[in-house]
Amino acid sequence: MKKNKKIVLHVILFLLLTILSSAFQSVIWYQFFGHFVAPYFSFILFTYFGLDKDSWRSLIYCYGIVYLNSFFTYSSIGMLYMSSMVSFVFLFLVKNRVYWPGPAYFTIMTSAGLFLFHLTYIITSFTSESHTTPLMIFQRLLQIAMTSVCAYFFYEIIKKLDTSLKSSTLTEIKGEAHG
Repeated sequence: MKKNKKIVLHVILFLLLTILSSAFQSVIWYQFFGHFVAPYFSFILFTYFGLDKDSWRSLIYCYGIVYLNSFFTYSSIGMLYMSSMVSFVFLFLVKNRVYWPGPAYFTIMTSAGLFLFHLTYIITSFTSESHTTPLMIFQRLLQIAMTSVCAYFFYEIIKKLDTSLKSSTLTEIKGEAHG
């Protein structure tokens, strides 16, 4: 029963963290910094779950993050899902080919995934919407840079929160090596 409580607490904690990061990046940031571009804080969580969890759990978490983030933006949920899932597939493919734990890898993957997100969003907007999204190249590149810097520093915090709520595993039984 204790394991189930940790799982529920884990889901609730990261659900609240996603809501808080989305609210901060889309509402509170502009109260303090005006129209200066905000880092995409919820994409940091998206990248973390895309890289850290097994395929089904990461897909469920990432879908949830995009859904919750859609409440804080004017973008359609279809556009967000399309762009996010292209980034998710990219993270999944790269993670299965090249992976090393740590904030440097996480930062690289966050910036590459967010660049792909923006690129997919622009292409999808130009091909499917009558009122296309503006290019805003400088703002998008600045957002990628700021999000990457934040990702480097938030990686350890997110990792500690995640590992503190994991259920303890059985101790490994070690045998002697007989020659």
